[in-house]
Amino acid sequence: MKKISTLVGIIIIVVTVVVLFGGVFAWQYFTAKTQPIAITQQTQNQTNQTAGWKTYTDTQSGVSFMYPPIFSLKQDGANIILGHSINYTHPNPCDFKGDALPLDKLSDFGVTIAVSNKNLSDTEKDNFVWNYDKFNVGSLNGLKGESGIEGCGQYTYLFPISENSTLVIKRAYITEFKPIISDYQKYLALPGIINPAQEEEYFTKIISTFKFTTPVDQAAGQSVLPIKIGQCSKTTVLKIGTRLTSGINGPDIAGSGSAINYSNGGYQVSYDTIPGIESSRAGDEINLCLISIPENCPAGDERGKIYKATNLRTGGSWELPDSEHSCGGA
Repeated sequence: MKKISTLVGIIIIVVTVVVLFGGVFAWQYFTAKTQPIAITQQTQNQTNQTAGWKTYTDTQSGVSFMYPPIFSLKQDGANIILGHSINYTHPNPCDFKGDALPLDKLSDFGVTIAVSNKNLSDTEKDNFVWNYDKFNVGSLNGLKGESGIEGCGQYTYLFPISENSTLVIKRAYITEFKPIISDYQKYLALPGIINPAQEEEYFTKIISTFKFTTPVDQAAGQSVLPIKIGQCSKTTVLKIGTRLTSGINGPDIAGSGSAINYSNGGYQVSYDTIPGIESSRAGDEINLCLISIPENCPAGDERGKIYKATNLRTGGSWELPDSEHSCGGA
């Protein structure tokens, strides 16, 4: 009887061990199989969320993003304005004096996008609000602040793009949907309206699609001059000459310094003879980067930008201004 009991005990132990190891193996196998599927489905869902959206690229600022086709988009100077509205005549909810004309449309989404050629700290000063908090969405990390009174105002978002450029986004309050308005529920019930939850979702998705590219002149197929410090573009050498010429179209004056023209409209000049320029020739491909912009310039005087040029054929490089004198004549 003892031998049988011992044998039974051994069998029970073996069976228990087999079941335990089998369970662990099955769990690992199931996890390995299902985890990639979950990740794949998550990526596919993110892509599906913007399926059918339009893509906007601003070749001057190098900003690109996606937006729903139901939204309107226009450019006003340096500002990109993205919005949505429905036809609905109603009182202006931000008319504090009581003498404003009724509004013909109810705007339920309003965002203005621009790029500041300043660092985050200086851009923050230019877009003053009482308090900024850290904010991140998608791959963007920056600041969020708001300013307003009695339900009228806007959110301001600042995202640094590089050391000396900042993405500035202003998002309008939708005052009609705020409880401070006595009949706000009436506005929320209007057909075709984007409600606050949808507005928040649209905004987050749009900002998550932002990309930053090198400005390109699509019409000419040629890179344009960089406009932000640290930004580079590809161009080619158009002409190599000297700083001074004998008359407007006369021959070069040897020993007066180097000058070079690029096919994207760029120009650099020096009082010295620059070996890198002298060894270049028309048609050479150049990587041109903006490294300095003068400050406190008179209106309309943009001279004095400094570019670093690298000849991709010779490997030579140089840093020179775009004018003999900086802005203001200095």
